[in-house]
Amino acid sequence: MFRENTSRWISESSSLIDGVSFTSTKRLQVALALLNLSIEHQMAIHSLVGPGFLGSAFALLRPQVETYVRGVWFLHCATEIEIDKFLNGSEPPSFGALINAIQNIQGYKDGSLGRAKTAIWSELNDFTHGGCTQVKSRNSKTEIVCTYTDEEIENLLRSSTNWGLLAGIAVLGAADKVHLAEHLFAIHQNIFGASA
Repeated sequence: MFRENTSRWISESSSLIDGVSFTSTKRLQVALALLNLSIEHQMAIHSLVGPGFLGSAFALLRPQVETYVRGVWFLHCATEIEIDKFLNGSEPPSFGALINAIQNIQGYKDGSLGRAKTAIWSELNDFTHGGCTQVKSRNSKTEIVCTYTDEEIENLLRSSTNWGLLAGIAVLGAADKVHLAEHLFAIHQNIFGASA
């Protein structure tokens, strides 16, 4: 049932976000490309769950989170020099440094981004880099089979969808489409309820 809801979310959110125009600046080009990639990862996670490619679906959650954080950092925090360096192949600051900088801007000062990182970062690394959780999820006593539970799969889809909502709101806000961002949030609430 939850996967049906994420399918509906992808359809309805895409209709709002796809094709949104924005003033072309290097900052917006970089930030919105990263935020769009975060949304694409959410769609890919949903798509991989259907045929049962669960290890790969779980592995994409970290890149989804990372591209969201990078997108927000480039949107609000990066200097023009940092943007130019990135476009010339340099890496941005560490993930922790990005979050610390983001939490100094309006709308992110409540510390929830840092708390989310603390709560999930180790597990995200495990999923992405073939850690113990990925190994254990492929073993029964006598064979190699995927053993992720329905609850774990639903939690993955829920988490990914929530990060997708955040990325979508950031895209629409950056494109100066606040009314669409509010509508996107209302769609999410309508599909998943307030507890999602």
